[in-house]
Amino acid sequence: MCACSLVRLPLLLSIMPAPVLRSMMSKIVLSSEQGAVFACVAFVEMLSIGVGFTVFSSTYASTVSWFPGFSFLLASAIALIPAALIGVVMCLRLDKDEEASRLTADDEEEEEEEEETESSGQSLQLPHCVAY
Repeated sequence: MCACSLVRLPLLLSIMPAPVLRSMMSKIVLSSEQGAVFACVAFVEMLSIGVGFTVFSSTYASTVSWFPGFSFLLASAIALIPAALIGVVMCLRLDKDEEASRLTADDEEEEEEEEETESSGQSLQLPHCVAY
């Protein structure tokens, strides 16, 4: 097996979660908010590509003389941040069913409030905060 085939495996693992995460997000938000959510996700993806290209290009240019692999070491250290966050969430063992029911209940309350506002003829609704 050549090295070019081995490079494709990590690439597959990095690209594969994106559609799965988008599918999960589409189920979490209201159908009227999906466009805004996906626009924000696309913006963050493009911003991270632009910032990453700039940061890693300048980092590589600055460190190539004394440690050519420093930018790759930095990238792996940055990748540990989400891994640590996922580990913390796994250790806390958050109850998915409870969280899903809480999100669903909030969505139903918002829809009921919107229907009440529309039926009463009011055109302005003040946002409310919910503390958990």
